[in-house]
Amino acid sequence: LNIMNPLSQIQSTSIQPPPKILPYTTLLTSYPRSGNTLLRNLLERITNIVTGSDTRPDRTLSKSLALDHDLVGEGIVNSTLTPIIKTHFPERTGFTSFNASRIILLVRNPYDAIDSYWNMCCTNTHTESVEEDVYKLYEDKFRNLAMHEMETWLKFIKYWLLKGNTTFEPGAEPRHDEKDNKSTNKDRPSLLVIRFEDLILHTEHVIAQVVSFMIHGVASRDKERELHPFWKWRIKHGLDLISSSTTTKYDTDKASSSHTNEDLSKTKCEEDCNEESTDNAVQCNNANDTEMKNIEQRVNTLRLGSYKPRSEKEDKLSSIGKSIRKDRYCEDIMLHFQKVAEKEENQINAGEKKINLLKLFEYDIPKQNFPYNVSINPVDEEGSQFFTLEQYYNIHQQQKSQTRKEEPNCMINI
Repeated sequence: LNIMNPLSQIQSTSIQPPPKILPYTTLLTSYPRSGNTLLRNLLERITNIVTGSDTRPDRTLSKSLALDHDLVGEGIVNSTLTPIIKTHFPERTGFTSFNASRIILLVRNPYDAIDSYWNMCCTNTHTESVEEDVYKLYEDKFRNLAMHEMETWLKFIKYWLLKGNTTFEPGAEPRHDEKDNKSTNKDRPSLLVIRFEDLILHTEHVIAQVVSFMIHGVASRDKERELHPFWKWRIKHGLDLISSSTTTKYDTDKASSSHTNEDLSKTKCEEDCNEESTDNAVQCNNANDTEMKNIEQRVNTLRLGSYKPRSEKEDKLSSIGKSIRKDRYCEDIMLHFQKVAEKEENQINAGEKKINLLKLFEYDIPKQNFPYNVSINPVDEEGSQFFTLEQYYNIHQQQKSQTRKEEPNCMINI
């Protein structure tokens, strides 16, 4: 059996050996229930490195991560043993302190994160959910938790945004302002911010950013820092984007485009749908069918991660805004969310003005139409987003109505 080793091809060509993960600690931080475990699982698959955590390894949830989800690095915070360490600080304090050189901040919309946090608190597990009756039985407790945790979420995100430096260049000398005796931005560790929603919808693209950050130490799209072919291959291999017949090949540039997240091109749907002719309508439907097929071929994070869907009907698209679709929060709680987000103390500077964090991450429901504004396709070169969840659900409903004419033709409410 002749299995080709990717490294052997590197040695036989002019390609430089792959760069290694930077030494010292890359901090993987998130508010609880924001996809930290999923990201750790994916990174371990790709890098073959055990990730650590500042949680005590003898706690129930830590034991579950080790025994049920193969995350055996709970309690390891020594950078000589692992360069990737998870923390929920300052939402909660780990069992010991340690230093970090880089920060990856994983952000999930607070509505789903808080609802998932409630389930974890009630069941003391990572995967089980309470019955609907529990929400009604403990309505006041859920209400109090939601209102308190919204402020915690805002303070958590702001804390790390202010701690990190997205412009830090490796090797640059930290500068010190002698006039006010304060350290400048150069003293802060480099920061990469990713959204949970993008992680599950554009997995390959986001993971490539994360791996590049761990190699170069800079959150940059500079072509000079383009990933080495070896790491491109490792990402595709770790995400099961390479079929068994091609796993022995190293040429990732020739991988099938039908299995990538970033090869989705803008369809003619938007321009054709504005035409009234029947021919254009047919073209639009064909484009929609293509988009739906492309979505089905994306990375199945539900299968790759250690967590299994709580429902057989659940998929990664329906998981975005799930708490909103299920009406977890009554009107006064939603108004409270908006009110605390508008507090000056919970906002962050954006140029000459302040912006609240819900708007910064496009999680504002009344003004940004979350979750319908979430882009299913990656951002194109001009920065515009297309084919959103709202379009997906419209197309999905149209297809459903064609097969079941007795059902009303309306958009799914999430």
